[in-house]
Amino acid sequence: MGFLDLPAPLYEALDGVLAGVIPPVGRVIVWAFLGAGASMLLYWALSPQSRIAAAKTEAQAARRALNEHDGDFDDAGPLIANLFRTSFRHIGLVLPATLAASLPMLTLLVWLDTSYAHDLPGPGSAPAVTVTPATFTGTWRDGGIEIRSPSGDAVQTVALKAPVPRVEKRHWWNALIGNPAGYLPDAGPVEAVSVALPQKSYLPVGPGWARTWLALFLPVLMAASFAIFKVARIA
Repeated sequence: MGFLDLPAPLYEALDGVLAGVIPPVGRVIVWAFLGAGASMLLYWALSPQSRIAAAKTEAQAARRALNEHDGDFDDAGPLIANLFRTSFRHIGLVLPATLAASLPMLTLLVWLDTSYAHDLPGPGSAPAVTVTPATFTGTWRDGGIEIRSPSGDAVQTVALKAPVPRVEKRHWWNALIGNPAGYLPDAGPVEAVSVALPQKSYLPVGPGWARTWLALFLPVLMAASFAIFKVARIA
């Protein structure tokens, strides 16, 4: 489990409660609203709202003064410098809270991609398996992947612990984002295994990419965030 996976048990528990009353498409929408609300609330709590509002007003005034300038370019130098100064001050006040508020959303996106992106194959299904290096071959066998060497000997069986389409050796970035499907042995000859898992669909029409959880989640998230930003008058 990586750092960004730490809230996953909490998300899983809440999702289990929601599953009793809300279908999957509704839960994706609920998670979008919850993610927007949590991020905007955290940004509001961590950001110096009064200072940001003052900096925003100063930046707008500097922009207006430059737009209204009707003299030589040399005379506009101080106005341009003031515009950059006030704009960077505004960004400097907003950026730390924005970065901090993005952390809950990152953890939610990581968990949603594991829980809502793919399904494990059903009984009798045999999804395509790709092995790296390509001299090895893989075959889906009863919830796992049987890997064979170039000579055809069975060298390893990989049990897929979660509906994640790729299993590989552990890398440094797995300290941030773990792979719930597990890892391949560091000393083994196989670098990675990819499985063509069935993709979950949440909308009845459109191309495959437009029916995924992300295609539904992102528009709702942006609309909810914008509405909260306007209604709560967050600076």
